[in-house]
Amino acid sequence: MRHSDNNNWSNSIFCMNIDLKNSSTFHGLYIPEIPYQFIRRFLPENGIVWDCFGGSGTTYRVAEYLGVQDRCILTDLNPIEDYIQYGDATTHTLEQKADLIMCHPPYHDIVKYSDKPEDGSNQGSIEEFLDWLERVAINIKNNINKNGVVILVLGNCYIDGEEKTLGVWGKDRFCKHGFKC
Repeated sequence: MRHSDNNNWSNSIFCMNIDLKNSSTFHGLYIPEIPYQFIRRFLPENGIVWDCFGGSGTTYRVAEYLGVQDRCILTDLNPIEDYIQYGDATTHTLEQKADLIMCHPPYHDIVKYSDKPEDGSNQGSIEEFLDWLERVAINIKNNINKNGVVILVLGNCYIDGEEKTLGVWGKDRFCKHGFKC
């Protein structure tokens, strides 16, 4: 069974009738409509959602709104909220495998979140970033249930005025390890 609001699925992620304020001081936010729609669509009854890049806690606040916060795990190398656990997305092991994994990694060249070498924002090149992201994919594979869903939120980037298809390359690294699009 999948969560829905009266089985009325939206064709747009922007049909969310709630107000969840994101921190204006935290860089790298994603809009709450993203976890809202994916939790509603893909989290099975009694399922676990893991956000392996917990950031400012958007996924948790949405899970709280939906009443599933007790089944929502957030980890981050730099936890800034008490409900975010310390965890490295390349090595963290969940006590119970997740059914839905939200994966919104930092970009390698935009905002530096820490000086930690294991932080994706400290990778020196696109290739190093993609190698790091592949380690994240391998770890996610070890932490997801057989029929689980991974949501990779990764856009493109610009280098010297040229668009690079970082999102596609990142997806390809996940696919190398058995994930399907």
